[in-house]
Amino acid sequence: MKKLLFIAASAAFALPAWAQEAKPAVAEDKHSITISLPKVNLPEDVKVTLSAFMQVQYAYASANGYGAGPAEGGFSLRRTNIAAKASFGKAWNAVVSYEFDSGTTGGWNYNDYLDKALVQYSGEAGKLSIGQQKNRFMVEEYTSALKLPAIERSINSNYIAGNSGIKGLASYHIGVFWDGKLNDDLSYGLSVTNATSRDYHKESNDLCLTGNLGYDMKLDDKTKVFFGLNGIVNFSDDGVYGSNTILANAGTVWGIEPYVRYTQGDLSVLLDSYYIDGDSDSQIKRTLAAAAIVAYRIDEHWEPVVRATYLNAHTPAYGVKTSLQNHNPTSGGLPNATSYYLGANYYLNKYVKISAGYEYVHTFGNGTHADSNCLRTQCQVSF
Repeated sequence: MKKLLFIAASAAFALPAWAQEAKPAVAEDKHSITISLPKVNLPEDVKVTLSAFMQVQYAYASANGYGAGPAEGGFSLRRTNIAAKASFGKAWNAVVSYEFDSGTTGGWNYNDYLDKALVQYSGEAGKLSIGQQKNRFMVEEYTSALKLPAIERSINSNYIAGNSGIKGLASYHIGVFWDGKLNDDLSYGLSVTNATSRDYHKESNDLCLTGNLGYDMKLDDKTKVFFGLNGIVNFSDDGVYGSNTILANAGTVWGIEPYVRYTQGDLSVLLDSYYIDGDSDSQIKRTLAAAAIVAYRIDEHWEPVVRATYLNAHTPAYGVKTSLQNHNPTSGGLPNATSYYLGANYYLNKYVKISAGYEYVHTFGNGTHADSNCLRTQCQVSF
């Protein structure tokens, strides 16, 4: 206590001295007070940009059928993301972002983590990034939550990125990433990273390799079609068992993802599919999935969104559970799932988006089934 009082007293005496030395300009009128603090002088070729977004959500969901738990609902501070980017001349960048998320049950079950930390060099041939970010596999997963048309990612995305058995195939990795272009229409990317997701101390020397190709076809001034192909191989031979971050319980897992994005004016359509399988030593078996997402910007404010998905997972130990979706109660644990989302976004301005959506998830297989219904609303603020 004596130390605390001494520190507080020292700060109280130091503050007037600092203020006198800094000599901030103070302007006052009847309505406001403006204080101009001393400027931080940076070199002319250094530029620092700060950004952030926050998503506040209310959800209510119920479930019935195999393994169904009680209904759940409530408010949650779903995501809060704070980012900083520093540019050093025209070629070098440093990017750091940190995120706070509520858990899948909402409420006060928070999870904070390093979202992105990269050093980047851009040249005529492409961009080299070194550090941590999401691997380029599963379009919906590596698309920022800030730009998702639906309130939550689909159960397909959450099954791969959130499932304890295969978490890491489409998630955060540390390594080297390259993005380049062969010409104005043809792009490609490569990465060599660790095999585990958001894990800095696992005793694993395994690697994850990814590659992607993209072809951008312009049909007219308002119509574009983008053909994409993502591939990934994760070598996980160390046999780390029971971890929530290791890709698989031994064995190599690989995946391929062809997708098409169609845009015509204010209409956007994404057709996405993926195939994942593991070798004979892996507990991950054949997984197939497909999704269709349609969004149409009616005017500057309104945007209706429709999404349909199908998931077929043959890995017995990791059945599909509806609780993978935020705020959904536990049910399912079955090999197949379909989901349907219908919602709308209202853009109050370029900073504020208000969304509402209904989602129905049906899991089935092994002679039984389970269903869940969820209504979500969300307010998103970004700057």
